[in-house]
Amino acid sequence: MELLDAFLLDAASLNLWIAARTDGVVGTGTAQDPYNGTTRQTKPIAITLSYLDDALQEARVSTAPFAHSFVAGDVVTISGVTGPFATNWNGTFGIYEISEFGFRYFMKKAVPPAQPVPGSPQCVRLTFPFDEIMRNAPEKIKMHIGPGVFQTRGFAVGDDRGWQPKTGQKIIGAGFDVTVLQLLGADLPDQHYHVVGMNIEPDGTEAIVPFQSFEISDLTIDCNLDNQPARPDPGYGNVACGAVRILGSGTRIRNVKAINWGTKSFAQGCFVVSIIQASARPMSGGHPIVTETQDNGIEDCICVQPSKNNVRETTVLHIGGLANSTNHAQCFGRAAFIRKNFVDCQFLASVADGVIPTAFPSAFLTSSNGTGIAENTGTFVGKRPHFRNNLDNFSYVRFYNPKNPASRWNGYFQVIPSTTEDNKFTVILGTAPPDTNDDSSFVIMGTEFRGIAMSSCIHGVVEQNQIHNCWIGGPYQSPFDDSAEFDPDVPPTLAREERLDPLNALHIRSLIVRDNHYRNVAVGPYFNPKVARATCPPRWATRPTERAGLAPRRTLSHFIAIQTCPAGRRTEQASRPCHPKSCDAMNREREFV
Repeated sequence: MELLDAFLLDAASLNLWIAARTDGVVGTGTAQDPYNGTTRQTKPIAITLSYLDDALQEARVSTAPFAHSFVAGDVVTISGVTGPFATNWNGTFGIYEISEFGFRYFMKKAVPPAQPVPGSPQCVRLTFPFDEIMRNAPEKIKMHIGPGVFQTRGFAVGDDRGWQPKTGQKIIGAGFDVTVLQLLGADLPDQHYHVVGMNIEPDGTEAIVPFQSFEISDLTIDCNLDNQPARPDPGYGNVACGAVRILGSGTRIRNVKAINWGTKSFAQGCFVVSIIQASARPMSGGHPIVTETQDNGIEDCICVQPSKNNVRETTVLHIGGLANSTNHAQCFGRAAFIRKNFVDCQFLASVADGVIPTAFPSAFLTSSNGTGIAENTGTFVGKRPHFRNNLDNFSYVRFYNPKNPASRWNGYFQVIPSTTEDNKFTVILGTAPPDTNDDSSFVIMGTEFRGIAMSSCIHGVVEQNQIHNCWIGGPYQSPFDDSAEFDPDVPPTLAREERLDPLNALHIRSLIVRDNHYRNVAVGPYFNPKVARATCPPRWATRPTERAGLAPRRTLSHFIAIQTCPAGRRTEQASRPCHPKSCDAMNREREFV
């Protein structure tokens, strides 16, 4: 190309605009003509609905005499069903068991046997232009997303139907609850989906190149866990759903609100907002490939409204790393910070549309007199109200008997709240597995929420955060045991959960924790660096400090400074004072009230 011709070319665009347009125009991506990111619907087709008496939640759809073009995993919206069970049939679902003239979908609740399906049902398939726009967006561009709800299939390993961000991009919304990115169609079993996410696990011998200066801000992310597609086995959507996960340097996640997050996967704990700042994976030439970044931060974010049907632990705000899985080598990011964020893990009661829900605690609920098992059904009586109602009938809830791993209470079961006693459930336990018993002497209900976690860091700072209604306020660090096998078909015990979390088990070189506010937490900062592996023994020692107001923990070059609070000042209504605590998971199980 001639030099003069090159000067006459238009400059590369530095900005891109996306809007929820209602005129049906695709757009060109300029401020005057933004791309249309609204979810599209195909032309409705008339369908016939049926079901079998031995599969009361599985809808069978016939499009005969016309063939359809749907494929497994497509997301469809069913409408037009009337009658008392219309809400069971109508809605948005993922489809499976595809044939030329039909498919199936799994309803959220069962319908009674031998019931007709009244009305004029029809079906439309949803497509997601937002994902296509984001897939085609170049690196190092600023993307402005206007008001509205933008549905996306997000990212998970092995699922190429969504999108991944690119290095240098800046994604900017129009504000909290004005711009909403909503996850839909997350249906790969036991995968961790993020609305904005990328692969952090290298494939082969090539390390993942960290993003440079990626930013996301000024929007709400709806992780939408309880509305992800389900299948007959196991009967719910067994995935984890978080908001953001980036491996990068100079990453900024600010002014982001995350809602409806959590996990229903036995194999995956949930990380809601996460930055991976260091990685020692993979191996090359017998040595780990070291990736270290700097200046990553999470600030001014809000994380509220978790799903109340979690099966495992959730870490809300996280900056950490990945150790090498062969020789356990670890590297460190520098100057990371988590500051000025608000985390509230209280639940919201299920209510009808248009009704303001009541908030209630997410803390573990302990059994009292009357808890027991009769054949295939359990009765759980809690020490306080559970705040569930008939809208929660047949939802799944996690139960433990931490004193007896062989108890039938260790699992994830459907519940029916009592209509007369606000602390009582009927629990559908099913047939007793081999080598189990009916021990009901001590049963707890719920899962663990961890407000903040930071690891693999040098000169990290956690400051001016508000952490409400978490079991562990944080910062949190756990031990890790990679010697024991994990059975993906059985939910781990509470003690095992803590030792199955490699992202939170890495060491800290230096960390400052100050001016954080904890409310209704069982434990504030929590560091349990015991490591159950022979090749990487822990060598932690605690020594007193001469500096007033600090409680440091040192190991060789490791330094953690936690600025403690005057009694009662920043620990309102907390059952434990705001000081660092080191104990194992079994000790924590004795703290239930």
